[in-house]
Amino acid sequence: MERLRQIKGAIFDLDGTLLDSMGIWEQIDARFLERRGIPLPPDYAEAVKAMEFSQAAEYTIRRFGLQETPQALMEEWTALSQQAYARQIELKPGAKEYLAQLAEQGVLLGIATSATEELFIPALRHNGVWDLFAAHTTTGQVARGKGFPDIYWATAEKLGLRPEECAVFEDILPGVQGARQGGFLTVGVYDPYSEAQWEQMQKEASLCIRSFEELLGQPV
Repeated sequence: MERLRQIKGAIFDLDGTLLDSMGIWEQIDARFLERRGIPLPPDYAEAVKAMEFSQAAEYTIRRFGLQETPQALMEEWTALSQQAYARQIELKPGAKEYLAQLAEQGVLLGIATSATEELFIPALRHNGVWDLFAAHTTTGQVARGKGFPDIYWATAEKLGLRPEECAVFEDILPGVQGARQGGFLTVGVYDPYSEAQWEQMQKEASLCIRSFEELLGQPV
């Protein structure tokens, strides 16, 4: 944990990292495709998880030959997911306590997510942590996705910090790789839905944790 003692900022992905939400997305994907008579392919969730919302919509239209617009898909996904995010989705074990610990120690907190504000702001408010964050950036606000540093650079800039002063917490390998390329300390966070990437993430991230509970009580 020594390497986390020098950070001034902590930038968090949400789905699968702070929010225990990946199972909800699989349910939403299955329901969305079921309405069109299409079974959920086993690789679909993995294919879209690092994409920005509009990119995921375009990919879905191409893959399944849908005669719908990306906007129509995004509106349907949003309607299906808004209630779940506002009322059902919880933080991962130890996450709330760890966020509070960082804030108490003067670490600035930021968000870097592929989710839209309509989803993640109600979820964070529901869990009582929204006010702890000083900045947020979505993949829709930057040129490239999570395999590149853009979203993390943008969030660090909003926090008034340099990349080397920040740790990025991610549950997916492309996120860890993109943040590392940008000069950030990287923390891989285990999620069952990213199990296939876990071994490689342990090799590439500065630090890996299975639970935020491992970090409680550690000074920064």
